[in-house]
Amino acid sequence: HKKYEFGNKVSIIRSMTGLILGAKSFRNEYDGHTIEESLLQVERITGKKVRRLAGAQTMYKSVKRGMLKEVFHAEARRLGVRSGYNLFTGRNMRAFGAGEYVDYSLLVLSVGGLQLPFELRVEEAGNGTVTLAWADNSGQCSAQGDDGLRVAYIAEEAPFTVRVLPEVVAVRADGKAEVALPEGTGGRLHLYVFFQSEDGERFSESRYFMVNL
Repeated sequence: HKKYEFGNKVSIIRSMTGLILGAKSFRNEYDGHTIEESLLQVERITGKKVRRLAGAQTMYKSVKRGMLKEVFHAEARRLGVRSGYNLFTGRNMRAFGAGEYVDYSLLVLSVGGLQLPFELRVEEAGNGTVTLAWADNSGQCSAQGDDGLRVAYIAEEAPFTVRVLPEVVAVRADGKAEVALPEGTGGRLHLYVFFQSEDGERFSESRYFMVNL
């Protein structure tokens, strides 16, 4: 009895935009055994680490469902980059490895020319809240006192799902904020803190923190 998945076949790998990156023929090979060789072929042809690109693409699927999509698209327009997708994957490929490996400290979830406050730090974390503090640098460079604090996070149990708190938590001039995370959020969290201008058109780079709640 011949199993249905055996026989002549072609493995095709496409980019997220539909561009064919590689095509390789196989004979009498189980489907699950063709993936590794196909990825190696694409890496030889393109000189790029496909596994890292795949990880960044997976994370972007989550990013594009929320407000961070516009953050990257706005900065891409400012920099003359083709799209927010290209900017996100270009900035974040280095954070990913084989399988589901992610170095969250290398992940960038916000980009832009808005200045971050000085001495941004986590003072306390527990019981569903995180206390953030910083030195107010309003009036310096692009920083304004009414720039809003935004918080994104990734939970350990959902390593490729990015969530953003829906509202501005505090403003730059406050110098401190107690961030309440949604009920049921706990364990190890990867936090990404950034600021946006009062008109919502300019953003800062994100700053990473790892906390245990």
